[in-house]
Amino acid sequence: MNVNFRVDASRRIGAGHMTRCLSLADALKARGSRCRFLCRHVPAGLSAVITAHGHELVRLGASAGSESHLTGARAAAFREVSQEQDARESVAACAGNDIDWVVVDHYGLDAVWERTLRELPIQVMAIDDLADRPHECDVLVDQNLYADANTRYRDLTSPQCRLLLGPKYAMLREEFARARDRVGVRSGPVRRILVSFGGVDATNGTAVAVEALRCLQLRDIYVDVVIGAEHPCRDEIVELCKHAGFALHVQSTQMALLMSTADLGIGAGGSSTWERCCVGLPALACAVADNQTRLVHDCALAGALYAVAEPFNAESLSRHVRCLVENPMLRQSISRSGMDLVDGRGTGRVLRALGAGAVHVRPAVLEDARNLFEWRNHPVIREASRSKAPLEWAAHMHWLGTALGDPARMLLIGETTGRPIGVVRFDIAGTVAGVSIYTVPGHEQRGIGADLLAAAEVWMARHMPDVRSINAEVLGDNARSHWLFAGARYERRFTVYAKSI
Repeated sequence: MNVNFRVDASRRIGAGHMTRCLSLADALKARGSRCRFLCRHVPAGLSAVITAHGHELVRLGASAGSESHLTGARAAAFREVSQEQDARESVAACAGNDIDWVVVDHYGLDAVWERTLRELPIQVMAIDDLADRPHECDVLVDQNLYADANTRYRDLTSPQCRLLLGPKYAMLREEFARARDRVGVRSGPVRRILVSFGGVDATNGTAVAVEALRCLQLRDIYVDVVIGAEHPCRDEIVELCKHAGFALHVQSTQMALLMSTADLGIGAGGSSTWERCCVGLPALACAVADNQTRLVHDCALAGALYAVAEPFNAESLSRHVRCLVENPMLRQSISRSGMDLVDGRGTGRVLRALGAGAVHVRPAVLEDARNLFEWRNHPVIREASRSKAPLEWAAHMHWLGTALGDPARMLLIGETTGRPIGVVRFDIAGTVAGVSIYTVPGHEQRGIGADLLAAAEVWMARHMPDVRSINAEVLGDNARSHWLFAGARYERRFTVYAKSI
C-alpha cells in the first residue's frame, strides 16, 4: 500500500498535525507501506524527522499569495495558494506513483481540494478537529473528545463517509502503548513533574510554568522540562532551568518514558493530551490556541485533565499546581479517567479503516480444504456455531466445492505474516451481505478478530462495490461476537427470542 500525506506544520499551527501523521506513517511503514509527505511549509527540524523515519518528503511549489482572507485556526494554516492550485500540485506529486490513499491533515483544505484528489483512482482520508468546513472524503478522523462528537460532522460529510471519532482513534506512537503496559493509575505523592508545551510553544507557556514551579519551591520534587529545538525562546528557557535546578530536554525522543515516570504533567491541550492520558499522567492543561479551547473544556468535564482558565500567569498557575500536588485523590481520578479514554491502540484502528491492519485476506482455494475442515471441527468453533455436530469429510468437500463456485458466496482466509489466523464468509443477496467469522483456534490474540473483520470489509468494498450493507447474526450467548460487531460499529437492530418446549 502506498500512502501520500498532505500536511503542513509551522510556528503558528504547531507540530500536532505532523505528529499524528508521522505516527500513522510509521505504523504503515512497519506493515510494508510506502509513505510520502507532501508539504508546502515544514520547519527544517521536522523535515529531518520525516526523512529519518524513512519517509519521502516532497515540497510543493513555493507560494507567493496572501493569507489575509483567512481567519481563526484556518488563518494559522496560512494557505497562500488556492485550494485548486494546491490540489493540482498534489495530483502532480501523485503522478507516476501507485497511490492507494491520500491522507490530508490541513486546516486550509476542504471538500474543494478533496474532490479534485478523488478524481484519481485513490481514496481520501481527512484528519480534522475543527468541524468548520465541508469534506468530501472516504474516511474522516477526529481523535479529540467533544461533547457533541456524534453531530459535529453531520452536515459536513456525506452519508457514505466513514467517521472515526473520539480518543479511541488517537494516533500515538507505538512507544506509548508499550509504556502504558508498564504503568498504572497514579497514586501517592508527587515526586516528579513534567513540563511540556509541545515542540513549538509559540506562547512560551514553558517559561510561565518554570517560573511558577520555581516560586513554589516544592521540596523533593524533580522537574523535567521539554522544549523543541526551534523553541522561539530557547535561550531564555535554558537560563530559567539552570537557575531553578530543573532538567531541560531539547527535542527529546523519550517522551513516552518521561511521561510514564512523571507523577504530574503541565502543558498545552493539543495532541499531547492523548499521550498523557494513555500513560495515566494526570495533567494541568491550558489552551494555547483557538482549536484547543473546546478540547480542554470538554476533557476537563470528562475528568481527563485539570483545566487552567485565563489569566495564565505564574501566580495563578502556582495556585493550581499546589492544589494538585496536595490532592492525591484528584490526581488519581484524572489518571484513571485518562487511561479509560485512551488505550494506545488508536493507530491500529485507523489502519484498519485504511485496509492496512495486521491482517490481510485472500479468497479461499481448494487447497485450504484440510485446514478449513480441522478448524470448523474444533470444539471451540463448533460451540459458537449454529450446528454443533462434527462435519464429515465428504460433506465438507461437497460444501466447499459448491461455495467456491458460487458468485453469491465469498469465502476469505485471513493471514498475518504468512500464517492463517481466521475465516470470513459473506453470503450475498443483492446489495446486502451476511457475514460469519471465526479466528483459527490458538490465534485469539487481542484485537485480531477486529483486524480480520476490518480487512474483510475492505476486501468486500473493493471487489463487490454493489454491496451496500453487511448483516451479522450472532447467537445470544456468544459474548465475543457481540463485542466484536459492536466495536466495529454494527448497529443492533432487533432481538430474536427462542424457547425450547
